[in-house]
Amino acid sequence: EEEQEEVEAEEEEEGEGEEEEEEEEEEEEEEEEEEEEEEEEEEEEEEKEILIF
Repeated sequence: EEEQEEVEAEEEEEGEGEEEEEEEEEEEEEEEEEEEEEEEEEEEEEEKEILIF
């Protein structure tokens, strides 16, 4: 019985670790998307400046 409890505890810890990893990955993806949006905005501004000149 003790062994089974230990196995269950280990599985729970692994599950929590996986959830944290998924959250970190989601945060990284959001940051990348924001960076891409900023780059696009900068490119649009540069195009406008070129058109003005």
